[in-house]
Amino acid sequence: MSLEVLMTVAAAMTIIAAANGGVLECAHYRLRFALSIASSIAWIADGIIEPKSSLIIQNAALLLINVLSV
Repeated sequence: MSLEVLMTVAAAMTIIAAANGGVLECAHYRLRFALSIASSIAWIADGIIEPKSSLIIQNAALLLINVLSV
C-alpha cells in the first residue's frame, strides 16, 4: 500500500468515525469505535513509515482510549 493511499484511507476513516459519533445512536457505537481504532492504527503506520513521533504518540493515546472505551 502506498503512503498516499494509507494517508487517504486514514483520513477518511477518521472523518467517518467522527461524523458517526454525532449522528449514530448508541446501537452503532461499536462501528464508531472500530473505525476510530482502525484510523489510529493507520495514522500510527504513517508515523512509522515517515518518522513523525508526534503523530505516533497522539494516535497511540487515542488508540488506548478507544480500546479501553470498548
